Amino acid sequence: MTWQQIKKKLEELNIYHPSLLPAIHQLIDVDSSLKEIRKTLKKDGFSIKTTSREGADRIVPHPLLNELNKMEITKANILNSLMLTPASLKRNGVEIQPTKDDDFDDALKKRVDNIETVKTNKRK
Repeated sequence: MTWQQIKKKLEELNIYHPSLLPAIHQLIDVDSSLKEIRKTLKKDGFSIKTTSREGADRIVPHPLLNELNKMEITKANILNSLMLTPASLKRNGVEIQPTKDDDFDDALKKRVDNIETVKTNKRK
C-alpha cells in the first residue's frame, strides 16, 4: 500500500484533505509493520520452543502473534477513520458503486459460474 494509492482512493471518493496526511502515514507504517510481522511468522512459525530454568522444553505461541492482532486492529481503526471501508462509507453517507475490476466481485462471479456449471453437468 503506497501513499499515492491511498490518496487516489480518497480523491475518487471526494474525501481527501491534507489534514488526513498523518493518518495516511500511520496507515503506511502499520501496513509495513504488518508485512514484516507476517514475514517473520512465516519463517519462524506460529509457535516457538522455549526452555524453562529447570531445563524443561515447552512450545508456546509466538510473541509476535499478539503484536499482529494489535496491528490488525489498529489498521482497521485507521481505515475506518479514513473512510476506506464499505461500512464507514455507508455510515458517513457516501454512496459507492462497485467497480467493474473489483477482484472480490470477479472471484464471486467465477465461483457462482463454477457452481452453476457443476449443477448443469450433474443434470446431464
